[in-house]
This record gives sequence, C-alpha cells and structure tokens, in this order.
Amino acid sequence: MRWIAKPLETLPKMKLPKGTTIQRFLTLSLRLALKEQGLEALYERLGTIVRDISHQYNTDDLDNNYWATKIRAEQSFHTRLMLRAAEAFDVRSVMDIGDSAGTHIIYLLTLSGREMRTKSLNIDPKAIEHIKRMNLEVVEADAEKYDFGEGNYDMLLVFDTLEHLQNPQKFLEKLSQASCKVLVISVPYLKRGRVTLRNIGLQQVGVIPKGEAHIWEMCPEDWGLTFM
Repeated sequence: MRWIAKPLETLPKMKLPKGTTIQRFLTLSLRLALKEQGLEALYERLGTIVRDISHQYNTDDLDNNYWATKIRAEQSFHTRLMLRAAEAFDVRSVMDIGDSAGTHIIYLLTLSGREMRTKSLNIDPKAIEHIKRMNLEVVEADAEKYDFGEGNYDMLLVFDTLEHLQNPQKFLEKLSQASCKVLVISVPYLKRGRVTLRNIGLQQVGVIPKGEAHIWEMCPEDWGLTFM
C-alpha cells in the first residue's frame, strides 16, 4: 500500500495523544492520500456500513482519530480491490484468511449486492468473538497449518497477514492447493525490508501469541522473489 506508507514508513506504532500536532498532521496526510487515490466517497460509505471500528484488532483498541482514519483508509483500499475482483470473476463465495473482525466481509456483502457463502479464519479467540458478533461463519485455526484443499471458495482474501506468519513461503505453497478463481493479497509497504526473527522465538516460548507481531516486513522486491 504505497499510498498509505509515504508518511508512515518510519513511524513506530504508538498511542498518539488526542489533538496533538503530529496526530492532526498524519490524519491530514491520510485524507490527502484518499483524495489522490479516488477513495474519498468509498471511505465515507464504509463509515455508514460499520460505524464502530474501535475493535478491529485483537491487540489494541483504536482510541484516537488518527488510528481510526488510518484503518478506515486501509479498509477502503481493500474494499475497492474486493469489489473489482468480485465483479471481474463473478465471485459467489469468499474466505477471509486472517480476518480480525468480519468487517471486510460485511463491506463486500453490502456493496456488491451479491449473495455469497463466506468464511473467516483466525487463530486468535478475541478475533473469533468479534466475527461471531457479526453473525458470520468463522473457524479458529492456524493459517499456516490449515488445509486449504478442503472447501472451494471463489475468492481468497489475505489482507495484511503474510507479515505475521513464521513461514509465509510455506503458507503460500499450502494456499496453492486451494481451488479459487482469484487471490487478493495486501502487505504493508516498506522501501527496505526487515525481518524480526526474535518474534518467532518469543512466540515459541509463549511471551507473545502466535500471529500477533510482524516478522517478515519485506519490500516489493523481496515479495517479488517470494512469488517467483
């Protein structure tokens, strides 16, 4: 997501005090990016479909305007991708791998006007709770161990998930077993890739839950080699 990363690529995730100058500046930069990408109308529309996005992730609540704007902007980008793919490939079923709240599927069902068979997958119990509140089908499972050969879905969504996996290459190989019409993937944009292998060790000893931290944060050239 090159357009999101421009003002943020070196900014660590932090809780920004409400009303601070940096928060206002970053929020404005996101708004300008939305305008540049022609996503303003979709951004506003998403706000009428799912009004509360404060619990989109299982780690932190979105407690200020900057983070709420950032997440809704990312969702706008993802939603446009989903809608274009659904139309182009006549999608009637979708699986969201790494879904944290069911929000993307709700957007897709509402805006596409299509009846679809859906399933979400996440390893975290909190995410499962969020998705169940949306009355969506969900399975609690490790994406790196899940058998994607079971069940056929026209479209597979993998939004901002690969960077959390211990072995994204192996996951993609498993995903190749799935029978689908279209695979939609997004990853954070970085000019220069970085790998945090320490987080794998912390996950293995139970310091942090599996799937919670970024491990593989790769630049476009790195991802290009992964998909070769």
